Amino acid sequence: MRKGLILAAGIGKRMKSNTPKVLHKIFGIPILSFIIKTLKESKLDEIYAIISDNLELFNDELKDDSIKFIIQKTPLGTADAVKCALNEIDEEDEILVLPGDSPLIKKETITKMFEKFEKSNLDLLLLTSYLENPLPYGRVIRKNGKIFEIKEDRDLSNDEKLIKEINTSVYIFKGKILKKYLPKIDNNNAQNEYYLTDIVKIINQDGGKIDSDSVNFEEIIGINTRKDLSNVFKIINQRKIDELMENGVTIFDPNSTYLSPMVNIKKDTEIFPGVYIEGEVYIGENCKIGPFVKISALDEVIIVEDNVKIGPFASIRDGTKLKKGSKAKTFVEIKKSTVGENSAIPHLSYIGDATIGKNVNIGAGTITCNYDGKKKNPTIIEDDVFIGSDSVLIAKEGGLFICKGSYTGAGSVITEDIPPYTLALGRAKQINKEGRLKKENG
Repeated sequence: MRKGLILAAGIGKRMKSNTPKVLHKIFGIPILSFIIKTLKESKLDEIYAIISDNLELFNDELKDDSIKFIIQKTPLGTADAVKCALNEIDEEDEILVLPGDSPLIKKETITKMFEKFEKSNLDLLLLTSYLENPLPYGRVIRKNGKIFEIKEDRDLSNDEKLIKEINTSVYIFKGKILKKYLPKIDNNNAQNEYYLTDIVKIINQDGGKIDSDSVNFEEIIGINTRKDLSNVFKIINQRKIDELMENGVTIFDPNSTYLSPMVNIKKDTEIFPGVYIEGEVYIGENCKIGPFVKISALDEVIIVEDNVKIGPFASIRDGTKLKKGSKAKTFVEIKKSTVGENSAIPHLSYIGDATIGKNVNIGAGTITCNYDGKKKNPTIIEDDVFIGSDSVLIAKEGGLFICKGSYTGAGSVITEDIPPYTLALGRAKQINKEGRLKKENG
């Protein structure tokens, strides 16, 4: 079996945070989730993450039952971390080991590694990269062209410091190799830790078969500081923008546009400046998004069908579905609602937990009052309804139903269902006190 082992027990001191390093987020998604997604796309059979503690926190943040967590109670180095997983490894397994703070690695790279590992019948495959300035990375030491060992930068001789090939900390092992050689690694070093890199020399001494594959350095950038987090965010964003533009999406200002890698946008859609999209979002053809729009689908998918217009200054939240030709325009917020075909919410409205039919117009300042202090209640608006400006739709238990073809008068507070083709007025009678102010002002 192909198994992935993610080393995620580091606390990340340089992040200066109480949050484990791999749970810091990019586009609202934990760093670790990016790696897990890539491993799943690479068709690994099982995925494990080595963590130090906080199992409940990891489960809450990742929400992925397919990932198996293994606890490394005391951080004693990378070899010790892998050793914690030995009970989950069979001798015939192929084990991909990689760090949990490098979310940029691509599935194509992992697939290529496994193909070379199997074709060459290797005991160990290293993923390496080349840097003009390789400090402070460990170097790959070769003898007669063959990999001999990996040395940390501080242990290099002057000649070895000229080596530009670096270790990326990504490996594939045969399961039997890990079982045989991990127990032989000692901690006779300045840090008193067990380094996985030491296994390279041990395998060589026993006549094992080792080779390497190379990768662009960008793919293996690790996140150790807040600055690193920002840089990786920019790379992930640019990758998505490049992909979408190559596939027919117009992005007017890439420098002010931020798109999660989980966003899927079809051709001829236009993205205006100031757009931020996070989570799993599907946007159809010929849509216009922005300027200054936030679409957030961190808990539930958002679907935007063809020919939809969103913004400017709109907020679209989890669980929303905007059907063909619908509009959610200036200063509109929509949460967990469906807006039917050719329906419009032009401006200054909040729509939550609602189902809106076809050809509906929602007047400015309309609010669906969906929360009674204990639970959420739905609002159902059928086809061809016209909601007057400044309407307050208060959903009762079981839902508020506004039936086909009905109207609400501007400024109405609606608390009861409205029958089909009915004009509903729910506002207090206006009273004029003529001359009142003149008398009071003398």
